[in-house]
Amino acid sequence: MKKSLFILIALYAVLLTAGQAAAVITGSLHDLRPDLTNGLNEICIPCHTPHNADVSNPDLPLWNRDQPGDSIFPGTGWASDVCLSCHDGTIAVDKFGEFPGTTLMTGENVVNEVDGTHPIGDQAIYANSESPMEPGITDSSNPVKIFDGQVECSSCHNVHDNAYGNFLAMSNDGSALCLACHAL
Repeated sequence: MKKSLFILIALYAVLLTAGQAAAVITGSLHDLRPDLTNGLNEICIPCHTPHNADVSNPDLPLWNRDQPGDSIFPGTGWASDVCLSCHDGTIAVDKFGEFPGTTLMTGENVVNEVDGTHPIGDQAIYANSESPMEPGITDSSNPVKIFDGQVECSSCHNVHDNAYGNFLAMSNDGSALCLACHAL
């Protein structure tokens, strides 16, 4: 009985969260439905799937995309690889699940270098210190997150919410995003 109740509560939480994410993605640049050449009109399927997901990474239990190789950004973790599975320009945006895909991301949306922005896959360092951040040490109220001691794409970007533009995790007015980790 307890196990059934736990499963029911977990399922409800997943469905509630998924509905909120889909509502925010609708009409954003991450709403890939207009770019899909396979005729699907499902908002979550290009990234997530409830069936036949890649289960090799426990951090991505419902992942539906190929992972990029290390040729562009060696040493990145899953919290960047999920982004690079579209933004590296080598994996078709409409390649997921059983669909082969033909549409590659081009132009300014391709991350082939990080000049002028923050490096990814680098060790996170405490502000005004040479000490590395311990894995898992983050302030839960800080929208900037550290993943396994590294700065990753998802440290500063929230793929499901574009409220601050460029899918930033928080406003960068007055360099607030940068100052969440770096002191002047």
